[in-house]
Amino acid sequence: MLRRELENLLWPYLIMGYSSLLCLGFLDNSRASVFENMTKSLGLSDEIASLFFVIPSLCAFLSSLLIERYILSMGSILILRVGLIAMGSAFILFGLTNSFSLILVEAILFGFGFGLVSVAQNVAVSESSNSPALQRSLFSGLHSMYALASLMSPLLAGYLFRMQFNWSEIFLFSAVIPGSVLLATAFLKFNKGPELELQEQQKSESLNVSSDRQTPAAEFPLKHALFFSVAMSVYLIAEISVSSRLVVYVRRVLEVSDAVATKYLAAFFLFLFLGRLAFVFFNFAKVQTHKLMFGCLIGAGIFYSAGLLWSPWLLSVSGLFMAPFFPLVMDYAVRVFKGFSPRVIAFCMAFASLSVVFMHYGLGAMSDRVGLATALWLGPLSLVVCFVLFLVERRVFHAGAKASAS
Repeated sequence: MLRRELENLLWPYLIMGYSSLLCLGFLDNSRASVFENMTKSLGLSDEIASLFFVIPSLCAFLSSLLIERYILSMGSILILRVGLIAMGSAFILFGLTNSFSLILVEAILFGFGFGLVSVAQNVAVSESSNSPALQRSLFSGLHSMYALASLMSPLLAGYLFRMQFNWSEIFLFSAVIPGSVLLATAFLKFNKGPELELQEQQKSESLNVSSDRQTPAAEFPLKHALFFSVAMSVYLIAEISVSSRLVVYVRRVLEVSDAVATKYLAAFFLFLFLGRLAFVFFNFAKVQTHKLMFGCLIGAGIFYSAGLLWSPWLLSVSGLFMAPFFPLVMDYAVRVFKGFSPRVIAFCMAFASLSVVFMHYGLGAMSDRVGLATALWLGPLSLVVCFVLFLVERRVFHAGAKASAS
């Protein structure tokens, strides 16, 4: 069975999706790696410098919403290529600019490309296979690419700093990555079948007329899609709060050195990578997707809380339980929404961008008022809220579709 599924796999779509997310992960984490150096070089305050992250997140939200209506007609591959070009061009402009005002304008271009890639790479992978059993592993493999990039990007930036590169030169060097992906995938032959199949499936579902009522039986489930997207985006507050604040937390609260502090973050990304990689090789096909999601939220909440109470190493271990959640959500979306899943994934990515903005501003404001150690309890709280929201989603929106949702 598995051999037949692998033979039917559309490898060009899978390769394009994986390489695009690997590229996105490198560029996203490169920004964080040079952020402090850039801030000091340009003489920026922390509040003003935070706009370098906030503006792209807002633009990613808008581009994710914009593309959700055109993802089927344009095709995921074209959208991925446009997104990679936009992000690569933005990094070139970052490297050539010494004015922060212009950098913020250029960040709009990066955010636009970021939003396109974050949506289209999930759609491309969903199009690579029609096998529900295989898609869970494919999504786990996809998002392990981001975790791998998160591990490698700071190491690369550190090496370039030791080679006397400055922040602008690192931006220019990083622009080579999307260019390399575009060149490497330029000669892949993409079958247009998956997009056409999704269009036909969506059309057939929306035009299907029930026998007892002469009304459409399956229109786009907007309320369900919005609720689902909000629930997913709440989870991201927990993951990003660890990845963006763990180093600052251990430096301020435990008063450890920079070298030791970065080890905690490296361990978090290592657990994130290993957790997603485990789901590639161990499919857990006998366990329903939503039960795995709930298990991940419970485990992550326990270790996140334990890390704040006892040892920050437990915060790093929480990455092992966070790791499968995002790919499981993507797999769940494909199973539940079927032909509508590309549009739903676009909604998810849009709300994810908003949650990043909320997390950075909300956590920063709370840190100023109550301290970072207390503010980080926003992470476990978001995991509890996410658990409740998905529990409500199961109860409210699955009255007659529990079998297909699992």
